[in-house]
Amino acid sequence: MKIHVLSVLLLLFSQIVSPAVLSAQSNDGVQSMIIFKYYSIGDQSTAKYSYLSDTVPDIIKETLLDKNLFHIIEKTQVNRTVKEIGMDEDYYKKEDDRIKIARLLSSEYFLWGYYVLEDDKLFLFHHIVETESGRTLNVKKEEHTTGKELFDTVEKSARDFSNWINRELPQRKPERKEFSEREKTAYSIGAGIFYNTYFPYLFSSSLKPGLGVSIDFKLYPPAIKPFYIGFSFPVAMLKALDSSSVEIDLLFVPLFIKTGVHFSPLHFLKMEISLNFGGAVIFGYKSPEILSYIRPSIGGEFNLLFTPVDFFTISAGIRYACVLSAYNNWAMHLLNPQVLVYLLF
Repeated sequence: MKIHVLSVLLLLFSQIVSPAVLSAQSNDGVQSMIIFKYYSIGDQSTAKYSYLSDTVPDIIKETLLDKNLFHIIEKTQVNRTVKEIGMDEDYYKKEDDRIKIARLLSSEYFLWGYYVLEDDKLFLFHHIVETESGRTLNVKKEEHTTGKELFDTVEKSARDFSNWINRELPQRKPERKEFSEREKTAYSIGAGIFYNTYFPYLFSSSLKPGLGVSIDFKLYPPAIKPFYIGFSFPVAMLKALDSSSVEIDLLFVPLFIKTGVHFSPLHFLKMEISLNFGGAVIFGYKSPEILSYIRPSIGGEFNLLFTPVDFFTISAGIRYACVLSAYNNWAMHLLNPQVLVYLLF
């Protein structure tokens, strides 16, 4: 068990340190590149021409190293990273995995390719991709006739593509992909005050309305926008209306998980509606006859949000909550006008 934990810690450390070290190595102005293994499409070409999977990358690597314009990240380093993060052996066939490896190893570019056999023709494809933006900069397709001259023509194709890279990319500044607001995962943290009112019957006739404080957290994943998920943590003191006849002091601590939708009728004004569910803990700490207990709770919210600047929001609205079986079989119904202040990240 200790060895397993140590291995995990070493892996995490390597993921943090390795990109930083590689980035420092490339600070001399030489950009980094990964040349992934080529692969075949179709079973026909696998056996007879499988040597191309390694030889084509090696030819490209040799040509690039001749000019010494790029730092080529070694296959051993790539394979070690693949093993550490638990990727499949055929990771180089998947675009997402290629980009992930290139970003982990701080490589500005990566090169990949494949070949297809049709009758006596072999079609070879080269691709060069900018890692940060994920943009393909060039694709080259070459047609070759199978036979004893095949390797010579494939070698020429690989060297021609390498020469294009040496000629076009060294002075190029890699683009950084700018994520739009819809692609970003945003979250907000808020705090504020609310006013407890009770209705109807038992609790409205025995407990005082009063102020409480609330902490709120919301997450806006881009995949489900305009919906959001989060939780709220409102805390209030519950006091008896007539403390001379009965002494009731309760600490009311609900925790709501919330899911909702937000609209933007104006740039600076938003509306949010949510459904809340969770549990409420009621602590009776003055009267020994009142025990502490937890009850399921449901509710909902409607809020107006005013955003004067991008990262700062003022929210005003109302929250309804129902604590089931708060006292014997009675449910506690709460209506809370509230004002909160949010910071958006």
